[in-house]
Amino acid sequence: MPRQRSPRPCAATPDAEREELMSDDLPTLIRHDDPERQSRRDDRHGHFEFQDVVDGAAGPTSGLAHTIVKFDEGGHEAPHSHGVARTVHVLEGSGEVVIGDKTHALEKGDTVFVPAGVTHALRAPAGPLRVFCSFPADSLDAIGHNFDGEE
Repeated sequence: MPRQRSPRPCAATPDAEREELMSDDLPTLIRHDDPERQSRRDDRHGHFEFQDVVDGAAGPTSGLAHTIVKFDEGGHEAPHSHGVARTVHVLEGSGEVVIGDKTHALEKGDTVFVPAGVTHALRAPAGPLRVFCSFPADSLDAIGHNFDGEE
């Protein structure tokens, strides 16, 4: 007979308790405001905010890592590639994705698949853009970001 578990952790759960609960391979509820939002604002890598929603640093992921990225008008990520594939789903707004040497318009509801090793970038030239990104990795640190000219 399966064991009964208490409710999953949320932002109000103390860190030690959350870490203990997330060490189980049970479903986990992640609240919209947990984990914290971070930003990157440099010309080399881009101008955007991100929130690593499912990441091995916070608990088990079963080989999936997810992040939400928000671009303000004019925001962008610099061209880069990853060691794994990436999907990008547009949650809000519109923008562009550059894959290789082709630019494609994006709008709410669109999804893009980018194979491993393919150079790509997201841009929001005319307004805000919010996307949900998924990677087949246990941790977002494990996906690697290879920006043009960087090792």
